[in-house]
Amino acid sequence: MAKSEPSQPQSPRFSALADAGITVDGDDKVSQEMSAPVADGSTVTITRVEKKTVTEDVADAHKSSKVDDSSLAKGRRRSRPKASMASPPTPMK
Repeated sequence: MAKSEPSQPQSPRFSALADAGITVDGDDKVSQEMSAPVADGSTVTITRVEKKTVTEDVADAHKSSKVDDSSLAKGRRRSRPKASMASPPTPMK
């Protein structure tokens, strides 16, 4: 994928980077303003930023089971967490 050029090609910092063969796109982070003057020996840090979309198929570990419960009216359902997932009963005061 080709990177777009920054919007300030006339700036001295852009020219200095271009002369050095360094391209910067709009997502990259530059440690100094691109419009700032360039001094001999100055250091510029460029952090490359790449945006992408990742799609993954993930198996859902959730399992359910059907258990007859005579305490419920016919046709009614109730969900219960697994015993390992249930929180302990709260003591009454």
